[in-house]
Amino acid sequence: MTTARQDPLWLDVTRRIQRMIHDAALVPGDRLPTETDLAARFGVNRHTVRRALKHLEEQGNIEARQGRGRFLRLPAIQYQIGARPRFSNILSDQDLEPGTELLGIGVERAPEALARTLSLRTGSRVVHVERLGLASGNPISMSSHYLPLGRFPKFIEYYERHHSITRTLAACGLDDYVRKSTRVTSRLPTAHEREVLGVPKHVPLIVTRSCNVDTRGWPIEYGEARMASDRIELEIATPLG
Repeated sequence: MTTARQDPLWLDVTRRIQRMIHDAALVPGDRLPTETDLAARFGVNRHTVRRALKHLEEQGNIEARQGRGRFLRLPAIQYQIGARPRFSNILSDQDLEPGTELLGIGVERAPEALARTLSLRTGSRVVHVERLGLASGNPISMSSHYLPLGRFPKFIEYYERHHSITRTLAACGLDDYVRKSTRVTSRLPTAHEREVLGVPKHVPLIVTRSCNVDTRGWPIEYGEARMASDRIELEIATPLG
């Protein structure tokens, strides 16, 4: 008599976690219970739960965020780089709620390379804004923005009121601007970026460096964005004709 082969315990736990996700109507971005909670719920040890969760990560169903736990994986966000990139519009078009968190804002002196990009004298005063980009409450990017203080002397005052770079520039009298250039590279995250974005140390960041200009072609902003490569897909929009 042949004994039926049994699946390993961790695979059974994997299926039970999947049923739990379905029964609880969890949606992408929701946090899963801890390993300890899952082990108690299913009556197994944490090693078995950890193996099951690892399998779900490998299948792309969940993701681990450093220091925050495991979450149902969000679908990759299609981020288009075009002439008029607007963070909120890009996310809203994908039924995601855009959000930003201000990490810091102040005035500093522009070093030579930054001054050259913004067509300023070295040492000119620039506004420096650091922000965290959120998609339905989930961190997806960190960004640095530099703008000439001489042209936008009330930028900080208006930003504290509007919480949006586009709306702040409009309040400063600049109704439209376009992206002149974008350079895309990648690198591993720093310890600070891993903590803020919740990415593992082995997952690279997509780094974009861009210069925005007004309708006359004068530089008005230099920006650098660091995006989690497992949550973003870049699309380069090119003009027709």
